[in-house]
Amino acid sequence: MAARLGLPFYVVDVADAFAAVLADFESAYLAGRTPNPCILCNRWVKFGRLLEIARGLGATRVATGHYARVVPGRGGRTELWRARDARKDQSYVLATLTQEQLAAACFPLGQSTKAEVRAEAEALGLGVARKPDSQELCFVPARGGHRAWLRERRPTAFRPGVFEDAAGRALGRHDGAAGFTPGQRRGLPALGTPRHVAKVDVAAGRVTLVARADLEHRWLLAREPHWVSEAPWPCGATGPVEVRIRHAGAPQRATLTVLAGPALRLDFAQPAFAPAPGQTVVAYAGDRVLVSATIQDSGA
Repeated sequence: MAARLGLPFYVVDVADAFAAVLADFESAYLAGRTPNPCILCNRWVKFGRLLEIARGLGATRVATGHYARVVPGRGGRTELWRARDARKDQSYVLATLTQEQLAAACFPLGQSTKAEVRAEAEALGLGVARKPDSQELCFVPARGGHRAWLRERRPTAFRPGVFEDAAGRALGRHDGAAGFTPGQRRGLPALGTPRHVAKVDVAAGRVTLVARADLEHRWLLAREPHWVSEAPWPCGATGPVEVRIRHAGAPQRATLTVLAGPALRLDFAQPAFAPAPGQTVVAYAGDRVLVSATIQDSGA
């Protein structure tokens, strides 16, 4: 592609930065939390190490193919906005970038739909015009998924344990609790009625299963808020927002309240399904990414 477009092309080794992403992914699952490696990769690799390398080459911006927008804001801030193509919007996985990183970011696809981008590539005769979309984590094998990847790296963490219900009654056996995540349905024993993962205790080898209705939560608490397009709200401030609790999830209306700590509380207008501790919650004010934080707890 670079040769066809007449662009200089450099290959750089950023394995050390990516290793930190993998280490976080591993440690989170081994602690019973749900990690978010794409968010860390954007912060630590693409707009971390690669931005450093770009500046060393004399470049001032880093352009990627993310579907998102950066917009000049008030007081010299750089705002992160949703993409024009709502179905492809990737602002969620960029919501922990710093102001310095956002100021250096360039998202040329943010104003286009995926269909328009493919049509433009086709018109230019580019071989990637019909390339399939990527779907899974780039480092996870197609067969076996992330549990196979974890087992290869940490086989001693996979000790047989039990599936149990909320009352602690045994429902079946598993070969290791690591890698299960709240809301998960696949890979569970057939019990006559559908069950979903509610809690994971890797050390004790327990995976708690409940009915879907038991995972419909009205509120969540999140720690380490990272304010993106605005200065931090003061403690006690509250306001309406739209929220995503996972990248593929639809935005949901909620009320955001800033707590001491600092921390955030989000009260949903309609119950949200299975907010997972360790995952990132992102709150929007219109199209603007307002704040992101790490989910700690949730409840009905």
